[in-house]
Amino acid sequence: MQRTGHTAPSRGLTFLSAGSLGDVVPLAVVAARAVEAGVRVRFLVPRRYLFVAERLRLDAVPFEHDPTSLLLEQEGPPALTPAGGLLRSVAASLRYLRRARPELRAMLDEFARLVAGSDAIAVTLPTIWALPIAHRLGIPAAALFLQPLTPTGEFPAPFQPLASLGAPTLNRTSFRLLHAALWLPWRSTVNSWRRESLELGLAGQRELFGRSLLGGAPILYGISEAIVPRPPDWPRTHRLTGFWSAQPADGSSAAVTTPPELDREIVSFLESPGAPVVSVGFGSVNRSFGALLVERAAASLERAGFRVVAFDPDGPPVRVVSSRLLRLRAAPHELLFPRLACAVHHGGAGTVAAALRAGLPQIVVPTGSDQYFWAARVQMAGCGRSIRVRRLERVGNAAREITSDMDVRARCRSLSRRLASEDGAGRAAAIIASWLEGGAGVR
Repeated sequence: MQRTGHTAPSRGLTFLSAGSLGDVVPLAVVAARAVEAGVRVRFLVPRRYLFVAERLRLDAVPFEHDPTSLLLEQEGPPALTPAGGLLRSVAASLRYLRRARPELRAMLDEFARLVAGSDAIAVTLPTIWALPIAHRLGIPAAALFLQPLTPTGEFPAPFQPLASLGAPTLNRTSFRLLHAALWLPWRSTVNSWRRESLELGLAGQRELFGRSLLGGAPILYGISEAIVPRPPDWPRTHRLTGFWSAQPADGSSAAVTTPPELDREIVSFLESPGAPVVSVGFGSVNRSFGALLVERAAASLERAGFRVVAFDPDGPPVRVVSSRLLRLRAAPHELLFPRLACAVHHGGAGTVAAALRAGLPQIVVPTGSDQYFWAARVQMAGCGRSIRVRRLERVGNAAREITSDMDVRARCRSLSRRLASEDGAGRAAAIIASWLEGGAGVR
């Protein structure tokens, strides 16, 4: 049940979530903080992640269809990333798209039905395709992203491995190319849905990304300016609010419940005498491929003398394999990371943020999407290193180097102290509340 305690404004907001667990959790955290700020919130969530919204006591509405669910089930070479080899990944991507397009259409039809009666909606990257619903209903829409999508000359677009293109014009052009790459695989599906379900005309890349990203509604990014300074050429309503963490630094949020304690077996492993402990995990999508990477990284770390906590999303909750290896299905980063010497991971935005907040050196092994962007930002901050997948066997030596580097550890502690003063989710919620009440939408 949704919280009370504030006088809710006459206008309510429906959040449209989808994607991986790393996509859903930050949006749910902002939604919970928006409830605290007095906003009437409904939270549309894939049924497999309903527990996230229930834990935050949101007014949650589950839905059944989400194209990302097909990535969770995928076996063999990963789709939508070249990490598994270019030709095999292209074939996997084509197979995925053939199955995912009907799933996207079904998800959009669910959204159109469930959004009815809303005063405003908030989308994120996996649900940006639902923006035409707002146009059809004549209601405003905000966007909340975990990666920069607004064109800028300061840096190139994410979703590609280059940290710099050398010229502002090239950087801006890279964003147009990114928008095209995001739009083209889904164009026919989205346009047929617009025409048949919403009775709207055909749309192009410019309408979806141009008009939506350059309008007057707030575009909020769950990114800290401590790691990505705000580009001066962005529109006024495009804001970096800080990371959307489930645990505000001052512990003041009543809307976000404290994560459970670590399992006793985990604590026992971490506190037992011996070598430093390093975690290894590669996210919740493309699980079979991620499991292979975890095995390779864990073996390298053990050879380098570390004890290892290895994440296995499909395994048992906790399994002590040996005195040097512990396997976990999941654990709260906020509780685990401060106890580690280093984290090795895929470079998801939430994992990067959690490691930075914990003051933990990290090694990022990007496999696709915005992970390249975050790997580069970690390196630029001097808080870790990026390693290519094909060089994963070197991760043990890299971990030994950065955990013994006093400068790296000092920079991690310094950035952690700076992030401790931020409340990104609270700031995003305040901006949303101001916007819904007719304010400028920016604070």
